[in-house]
Amino acid sequence: MFPTTPEDEYRERLGEVRNDLLAGGHIHLPYVRRIGAAQFVNPGSVGLGYDHEQNEADLRFDPWASYAIVTTGAGKLRIELRRMPFDAEAVIRSIVESGNPGADELVRGWSPRG
Repeated sequence: MFPTTPEDEYRERLGEVRNDLLAGGHIHLPYVRRIGAAQFVNPGSVGLGYDHEQNEADLRFDPWASYAIVTTGAGKLRIELRRMPFDAEAVIRSIVESGNPGADELVRGWSPRG
């Protein structure tokens, strides 16, 4: 489910929500969204984040790890989305050296636009 997914679709997929915090994943995109009285968090991706609104032919990956820190206490819920940059050139070198048959496509996704 994406941040732009209509709320009625969220409610249909989630069914009756009985918790204050819900979490999802697999879409590589960090976001927080209210669904009724609950908060829905997707922490993003530590190693392969990207913007789903990109043209597929020009897809580029984000050179940062994204994650969430959730803190509870005293009846409060705190959600922090964080990003930490990493060395995309080191990722490219690792892909090239891996022998992965899809290495060319992965390297293109990590290469700077231009």
